[in-house]
Amino acid sequence: MPAPLKQFPSSADKINMSVYHCQAYQNGFTMVEMLIVICIIAIMSALALPNYQTLNANNNATSLTVQLNASLRLAKVEAIRRNTPVQVCALSSPTNYVCNNSAITWQNGWMIYVPATSEVVKVFKPPATSAISIAPNALLVFSGTGLLQAGVGPNTYTAYIFTIKPSSCTKGYQLNIGLGGQTTSASVTCP
Repeated sequence: MPAPLKQFPSSADKINMSVYHCQAYQNGFTMVEMLIVICIIAIMSALALPNYQTLNANNNATSLTVQLNASLRLAKVEAIRRNTPVQVCALSSPTNYVCNNSAITWQNGWMIYVPATSEVVKVFKPPATSAISIAPNALLVFSGTGLLQAGVGPNTYTAYIFTIKPSSCTKGYQLNIGLGGQTTSASVTCP
């Protein structure tokens, strides 16, 4: 039997083949599609950046509140354990571990200090990029019984309220220190 004759493709077959060939060569994205995606990413980033900065500032304030709270509790425990007064004082500079009792600023960090033995128990340093205010500027002294003294004078006890808030304040914290040295913190809104 002779070989069958080849048939020429019909016009419908030619159209299907041309569509197939066009799809085979279409890899990747067009320039217009890429520009649209880049514009969408730029718009989303512009909307998210201010929220991220606020979130970062609030996280720094939260972190400093937790650090200050932990240092106050540690100072109280050390005062009771040693049965001698223990100070929580602001540092005079970030690199110099000396109490700054005259012009106290908590932005440089603070330390737990035992005046009787001149021992530095622990030093706390805030993040270098922290633009957070901590008020009031006060020297805290825990007596040997764990009570919070007013300054360095004996038998005068007081309570303190610290306010910790970022410079672009949306939310701050209030750290309350009672006469017995107990601490509580609460979130506060900024004016």
